[in-house]
Amino acid sequence: MRLLVALAFVPSIAQADLAKGAHVGANQIGIEGDGDARGVDGPFKPALVLGMTIRKSLTPTFSLQLEGNVEQKRAVMRDCAVNPCMDVADISMWYFAVPVLLRFDLLPGATKLHLDAGPELVLSLGGGQTDTATEDFQSFDDKLGNVGLVLGVGLEVATGPGSITFDLRYKRWFAPVYDGPDKLQITHQIWVVTGYVFP
Repeated sequence: MRLLVALAFVPSIAQADLAKGAHVGANQIGIEGDGDARGVDGPFKPALVLGMTIRKSLTPTFSLQLEGNVEQKRAVMRDCAVNPCMDVADISMWYFAVPVLLRFDLLPGATKLHLDAGPELVLSLGGGQTDTATEDFQSFDDKLGNVGLVLGVGLEVATGPGSITFDLRYKRWFAPVYDGPDKLQITHQIWVVTGYVFP
């Protein structure tokens, strides 16, 4: 149900002056928990990113870019009451994120090097943890949404009728993602994707 609500945020615009595309990649997070002996301060696992892009040129060098991204976040819960610390559960969370970015092209030719920055609205699609020993899955009632900031650099190379894109981003969310016994706070995110965009 949350995914259906999320898709309503992606505009179905098909005007000729908009660049449209899709991308896929991975992200890795840092995350902290407030538990006593059990914590989720590492190690962290790469997770999946799938998304769509719509971009409107404002000037030859500035553009407004709207995205809709389905993102998985993964981490490991550890029990450090024993020595050495032992992994006790795998955490997996899913989100629909909508960054609204201002993009600046440093090289506005056929090959474009660009910087982008802007806010991000986030909707939770659910999550939970899988016990390492028993493989039992337990969902948790994470917060419905979040807000964040996105900073990135990318390269766009003209190929065929469109362009291949490569993006590296740093993201930060400002609210805890879960308020249970182990309050979870995502401290940072590194995001790497590649895609294709049509002019």
